[in-house]
Amino acid sequence: SVWPQWDARRGLVDQGESERIKRLVEQDHFNALDVPLRYEEEPEKCRAYLAAVAAWLRDLGYLEKAYVYLEDEPNDAGEYEHVRRQGALVRSADSGLARLCTEQTIPSQADWGDLYGAVDIWCPLWGLWDDVSAQQRLAKGEQLWSYTALCQGPETTPWWQIDMEPVHFRAPLWISWNLHISGFLYWSSVAYRGHRSMQEVWEAPTYRGHFWGEGMMLYPGAPAGVDGFVPSIRLKLFREAAEDYEYMALAAAKGKRKEVDCIVGRLAASFQQWNRDPAAYAQARGRLAKLILEQR
Repeated sequence: SVWPQWDARRGLVDQGESERIKRLVEQDHFNALDVPLRYEEEPEKCRAYLAAVAAWLRDLGYLEKAYVYLEDEPNDAGEYEHVRRQGALVRSADSGLARLCTEQTIPSQADWGDLYGAVDIWCPLWGLWDDVSAQQRLAKGEQLWSYTALCQGPETTPWWQIDMEPVHFRAPLWISWNLHISGFLYWSSVAYRGHRSMQEVWEAPTYRGHFWGEGMMLYPGAPAGVDGFVPSIRLKLFREAAEDYEYMALAAAKGKRKEVDCIVGRLAASFQQWNRDPAAYAQARGRLAKLILEQR
């Protein structure tokens, strides 16, 4: 673990965790750190623990990369209330510790209330994106992330399954730029649970008997004679998307933000309105490259 042990008497006990987390950030380029929400049933203990972790991260210079993952996919009034309690608890420990929730920026049902004030990082499913409320939260200084899981949402969503067109794995980060989304979450890369053997992961990589390739961006290497994991073609396609995003960022950093926004917006307006032609992304990337190379 990269997280130090903690107890009420000694506080955090750093047994090399500082060096481990430094390697992750400085050498392996980790840009998001998921702080575990421990001792939740004992609020005072939880508050002291989170305050100590936040202080430790602040001293290392990494607090802005950290977040606490609240209730996953809250889906009824009770779970919404749980998120509000969690959010208040984390905020009382340290106001600099961000709170992430995998929920859309508009309440699922009005009578559940909302999560405003309890969440700093909104991470809705692609199929549940509500742009009006999302941009309102962004204007208040909150962050927008997104995620996909198990082909939820309208069929026009760029779902991630093995049999989907390759462009499905490239379009989401173009859409993210256009919607001012700064983070991406994927629920697993090694969801092998339920498979009888590692060989079966290769032969029938399904989740719950359906959803081909969902949660499996990496294959177990042993059946292929590889020490470690074997990356999927889908993961390599997503790497292309990440490189596309780098082109956008580099061009914008040279003062070409308006031009970048124009190129991206025409190609990928939203999670339901995006270009299905792979060649269009290659051409747009070429235009971004020209912006980067222009002398102005």
